[in-house]
Amino acid sequence: MSYKILIVEDHKLIADTWAVILGQKDNITVVGIAASEDEAVDVARDKKPDIVFMDIGLKTGNGIQATQRILEENNAVRIIGLSVYNDISVVHQMILNGAKGFITKNSPTSELLKAIEVVDKGELYFCNEIKTPYLSSELYQRLNIDNVS
Repeated sequence: MSYKILIVEDHKLIADTWAVILGQKDNITVVGIAASEDEAVDVARDKKPDIVFMDIGLKTGNGIQATQRILEENNAVRIIGLSVYNDISVVHQMILNGAKGFITKNSPTSELLKAIEVVDKGELYFCNEIKTPYLSSELYQRLNIDNVS
């Protein structure tokens, strides 16, 4: 399976680094990088990625709203939230707005790659740093979801 990836990250060095890392994989093409909410929506509309890595804290707009807007236009895209923080309430907001996973920026590259494969199968993916706290939280229990990796 090959994947078209959009990276939404407002720190250029981080976005470029992820693009290089992901672009080294034969089955991954980084189709764009966006640094704001509006740019993310525009690039997603134009490039039609399979998966979006979505930073939460953007300088212009935010990743939660961008997730909602992108999915309103194309509900087939899978969005994985990214943040330097492991705030369970932010994870929950992303999932409620349609994201299929969440990774902290402390995660190794192997988790980025695993997240792509898991969300492609229609399952939710949470990095190791937030998986246990989130899955045991009352917020998650209210969702009644079974397909989690």
